Formats: sequence, C-alpha cells, structure tokens
Amino acid sequence: MSSKSMIILLGLFIILLAAASAPWWSGPLGLRAPRSVEADLGFSAVTPEWTEEITIRKGGQQKRLVKGREGWSINGFKASGKEVEDLFEVIGGLRVESLVSRNPANHGGFDATEEKGYVVTFSGGGASRTYLIGRRGPGPGSFYAKKEGSERLYLVSGRLLEKLSQDVTAWRDRVVLAVPPDSVRRIEIASGPELLTITRTEEGKWQAEASGRTVRLEEQTAGRLLSALASLEASGFLQEEEVKEFSKAGDRTVLRVFGAGGERLAEVSFVKGKGGTHWWAHPEGGEFFYRVPSYRLADVLLKKEEVMKD
Repeated sequence: MSSKSMIILLGLFIILLAAASAPWWSGPLGLRAPRSVEADLGFSAVTPEWTEEITIRKGGQQKRLVKGREGWSINGFKASGKEVEDLFEVIGGLRVESLVSRNPANHGGFDATEEKGYVVTFSGGGASRTYLIGRRGPGPGSFYAKKEGSERLYLVSGRLLEKLSQDVTAWRDRVVLAVPPDSVRRIEIASGPELLTITRTEEGKWQAEASGRTVRLEEQTAGRLLSALASLEASGFLQEEEVKEFSKAGDRTVLRVFGAGGERLAEVSFVKGKGGTHWWAHPEGGEFFYRVPSYRLADVLLKKEEVMKD
C-alpha cells in the first residue's frame, strides 16, 4: 500500500473517530446544539399551570398578562383565551437550532439585549424566568434568544417572536356573541320597520316568519346561524370617533336571541361600517363597541327576501 493511500485511510479513521466521540467532546466545547429548548433556556418549565403572570417589554412599551379567577387579562382588559392558549402551545413547541455565541459583547448584533429586543418575564409560584428575545433568524419562524444573565445566545425555531409582537388589541377578548345552540328558541332580526323572526318548533324544526308569512327554514341555514351565534368574534374595536358615529346612526339592524322560556339571551345592535367590509356592533349593556368583518355576519344577519323566497 502506498504512503498516499495510508494517509487517506488515516484521515478517514480520524474523521470517523471524531464523529463517533462527538457526544463526549462537543458539549463541553459548546459546539453541540441542544436537542431541545430545555438546555440553558428552560422554556419547558413555562406551563399554563405554573404561570401566573407574563410581562412583555420593548422600547418603553409593556404588555402585562395576568391570570385571575375568571381567566387572563391583558393590561387590565379581558384577554382572549384562544390567544393565551396559543402562546403556551408555541412555547411548548420551541426548538433550539444551534448555539450562536458565548460572548455577551456580540449579543447586541442579534438584538438580544434589553435596549433592542423583547424582555419577557414569566412568573409563577413566587419565582420568575426572564428571557431576552432578539431579531428574526435566517430561517422562517426562527429568532435569537437567551436567558437573562446567561452568556449563551441560541438560534431558536418557533412562532414566539410573532406572538410577542402582537399589540394589545390582538390579545384582547373580542367575542361579541357566545350563545349555546341548544338554548336558543327564537331569533329576531329587526332592520328598520322590517322584522324577521326565526323560531324553533316543538318538533325541533326551524321556521321563518315575516310580513304575515311563515316558511320552513332550511336546516343548513339554521345550522350555520346557530353555529355563528355560538362564537361570533370581532376583528377589533371602534375608535372614539367611530363610537360617536355609531351612537348617532339611525339605520341599525338589531339581533335579539331568546331562550325557551322567552328570556332574552342576547341583543346586539349593528351599523354598516364605511366601505361595506365591516359592521360595527354593540351588545346591549356592553362596555365595548366592536368591528366585525361582513363575511362573519353573512350567516347571522339573514335577509328577508332570501329567507322568505318561494
């Protein structure tokens, strides 16, 4: 065997030996990426059961989520249960991709500092965990992160940066209506002088009545209506000037929902928003005024001419 072949074989042997022994030497040298986010960062300890408060700070702005007896709040407003649940799902799915730097002097270049990034604190059980979340990483859905006080900066994959960047409105509860389908017996849709009444019969069928006429309501139409009433969510809230316009508006559509005993389960007033892409909505006795996309009301604000046609 030639000396050249010997050198090649020796090189291959060294490479294989290095690969086989990597688990023992790469960790101490800081070259191996942790298999889960647990290493150093410890996001796995942040669970819905443990967490009592979450503070998100950046550039002088702060969002504060607090767990209470009736659920979560965001800066004093009722928070969306869906958004909070999604946050914990995102945290549970985070994965460390690689160790980026062990030199804190370099972390500013990745925006992983209190001055440039998000400072996120999770508190629970008398303890807290604070993280510095930097800018987006090179891949989709990735970002740079470190635990406060740590010299290690990691590249992490997951949608956490997306969740942290949401404004307060996106975190707030935006449910306009939430009426259990089984509790509904009668629905009234009043638009000006016209009234459309949807009623559940003793046989469990649905019928529509308007202008002295009664017709059977298609089961699919009734099903979509009840489904929409069970969870009607707005896209946002009206500004102060829009609330004033709402209060002055005369052309309104009023939705009333009644139970089996004739009790009123819900009442919401709607005003067509500018441009026709949204409706403005205000639940009777409610504190807030909502903006609801028109497509979400297509199955709710039924038109008499369509329902009553032969």
